[in-house]
Amino acid sequence: MGPGDASLRVLTHKAEALLIKNDAWSYVCGEKRKPIVSADSATRAASLAAHDAWVIEDRKAKSDLILSINPSELKQVKGCETSKDVWDKLESIYASKGPEHKATLLKNLMLRKMREDGDVKDHLNDLFDAVDKLQSMNVEINGDMLAIIILYSLPDTYDTFRCATESRNDLPDAETLKIKIIEESEARKRKTSDHASNALFAKHQNQHASKNKAGKDNRDMSSTNKRIRCNYCKKNGHKATNCFAKRNSEQKAGHATETVLLTSVQDNSKEWCLDSGYFALVQRQGSLHQHYGCVQRIKACE
Repeated sequence: MGPGDASLRVLTHKAEALLIKNDAWSYVCGEKRKPIVSADSATRAASLAAHDAWVIEDRKAKSDLILSINPSELKQVKGCETSKDVWDKLESIYASKGPEHKATLLKNLMLRKMREDGDVKDHLNDLFDAVDKLQSMNVEINGDMLAIIILYSLPDTYDTFRCATESRNDLPDAETLKIKIIEESEARKRKTSDHASNALFAKHQNQHASKNKAGKDNRDMSSTNKRIRCNYCKKNGHKATNCFAKRNSEQKAGHATETVLLTSVQDNSKEWCLDSGYFALVQRQGSLHQHYGCVQRIKACE
């Protein structure tokens, strides 16, 4: 079955006839599905044996199916695990070969753009898959054109890599370019990982240094305080400005002053005395006023 004989009907008749002859068609069409290995210990051995037997028969069906296609088309089914996967892959390729399908494949190839956070391997596999499908339809892509398409399908972060590749005398072939792009992607991942590790290490070092500095400052302050002697209470470890005993004493004195200032005496006596001249003050009850010298008391008239 070559590119010129790509009819799905021909593929179906030839492959199905071979598989039915070898009693393997039921694996390809999906009638016989892969058994699930039971987690129950009582039935696990039996289910595992059935699973292994299915895998053996499916591999035989896959081999018969691959032998029915042209060797040049083997890359189309590369990576398929089961016989049904091979059949579905071939069916998707040969189901439509009209101009509309070719236009769709060409559009996907030309306009495909990888995201910044996309997987470069998946992106390249999709591109090469489209190229393989086009080649199976006798649509050949020029090598230099394919290299340019691949380079400009990469995100903007690959601008430096793209410019370096374009500045060479000859563009690399598609397979070589694919390998170089994957290597560039892996190098970027390692660089990002190294930066993250270095940042984490630097953060840990800064935290450790801060803790050590704080501990050293506390020890130095404690050692310095032990050599200080208070001039008020005569104790070591603090200055007079920070002395609790002095503060308590000052607070008590302030409270006493407030008490004196707030004290008042109510007296209804009508006796007055006149100071002898030592004080320019007239007050009631001269006995409440201390003075030095002779005081002549004058009794006020009622």
